[in-house]
This record gives sequence, structure tokens and C-alpha cells, in this order.
Amino acid sequence: MSHLLSLWKKTQIFLKRLNGKVKFQGLVFLKIKEFTFVNDCFQKGRNEEIGLFGQALLKSMMSCFLLLIGLLASAQYGNHDWYISPKISFADFSDRNNWDGYSISKVPPISVGVEKGVTDFLSLGSFIGISHDKYVNDTLSSNIHRYSDMVIGSGGMVHFAGWIEQWTDYSVFLGDWDIYAGFNVLFKWKSTNETDVWNEELMIFEDHKSDSFDMKLRPLMGVRYFVTDNFCMMLEIGYANMGLVTTGVTFRIPNQNY
Repeated sequence: MSHLLSLWKKTQIFLKRLNGKVKFQGLVFLKIKEFTFVNDCFQKGRNEEIGLFGQALLKSMMSCFLLLIGLLASAQYGNHDWYISPKISFADFSDRNNWDGYSISKVPPISVGVEKGVTDFLSLGSFIGISHDKYVNDTLSSNIHRYSDMVIGSGGMVHFAGWIEQWTDYSVFLGDWDIYAGFNVLFKWKSTNETDVWNEELMIFEDHKSDSFDMKLRPLMGVRYFVTDNFCMMLEIGYANMGLVTTGVTFRIPNQNY
């Protein structure tokens, strides 16, 4: 109940600042003449224009509308909530060799991230991801190339939607959109396993096996659209994930203690 009352107060302040204008999801401005008309009637006491019953009915309708706007606004990034995001990345993970004559099987760059809101504008999180490529020679079945990656990342994100609304005095209303950017520290393990690879110089078949580890700091920009209060679609760009372009969904687990 306290959460709904808080939304009610914030929404009233928001609508007053808009001076009768509402920007829905940051895309369209609507002039609500009915609100201006009813507000004038309430303030100036024009009972001859709107009867007592009409006032009560319209006031109830306004209350429902204000509550709806408040609930929509609350669908943005929330302080202290948990977020779980299964993702898939798209990038040139394959070696630039010509794999003509090979049968190819892949596990695409997939990952799962967990994120926790720390303040209204900051979240911290981590993710783990894997990818695997396998190439089998169609003529010599023992000639196999395997490449595997495992990545663990951790970092922080700054969420700008609330700031943008405040900076523009709510002339820009982002509603269900969450815009964020930040950095991840990536810990990457790479494994290569190649069998029966032909060596032109020595005229023999050789096996190659290697493992490597790397640590990098990478940037990230992203946007989420909340389809419901606790489910959203997301798109991220930056090498702080398994690939340059990453998409997926996010499930929000609301904190019930605020």
C-alpha cells in the first residue's frame, strides 16, 4: 500500500509538471483537454457545468488513470530489485579459415547474467557464458578442430532513464524503457584442440592443443523495454558480453521490502 501511495504522489507531481501534456513511452505527446476542463471546473467551482455526480465520476476516472500512469512508470529499472537475463551474442567467433569440406557444429555464444539494483541509478552484476565450435573434415574424419570459450564477467551499470526524465523536467517521459551503460571486467578462458592437421613443411599430420587465459575491461551500452512489470526484452552493444551484439530477455524479481 505504501508503494502505491508513493506512486500516486509521484504521478501527481509528474502530471503537474507536464502542464496538461503527457508523453507516452517517450514517443507521442497527447494534449488531454478533458483534464484541463475538469481541473478548471474543480478549481473554479463551476457546478453549473458539471454536476456533483459527474464530478465524482470524473474524479474516479482520473484517479484510475493516474494510478495506471504510475504503474507504467514504475516498470523502469527499480532500486534493490534482482534481474536475471539469459542472453545470446552475435559476433565473428569462427576462425577466418575456409571451412569448405568440413561439417560444422556450434554452440552459439550464450550467457546468463544476474544483476542487483544498488541505488535508483546503479546496479552491479555478473554473468557466465560459453561458446563452442567444432569442425570435422568430411574426407578425413580424424581431422577435427575444436574451439571453446568460457567467460565470467562482473561489473556495474548506470541507468539513465530516471535522470533523463529529471533533467528534462519530465518533458521526456520514458515509461517502460530502461537505458543503461557501464563496464564489465571479463575473465576469458580459451581452449583449442586440433587433431590430424596436415603440416605442409614437414609432410606429416600433427595435433595441436593449447589453453589460454585473458582478463579485459570492456564497455557496454544497452536498452530494455518492459513488456510487463517483471519481464522485458533487451539489446546490448559492446564487447563486455560474449559478442559485440547481444540480445535476450530479463526477468525482474521485485524486492518486497520497499
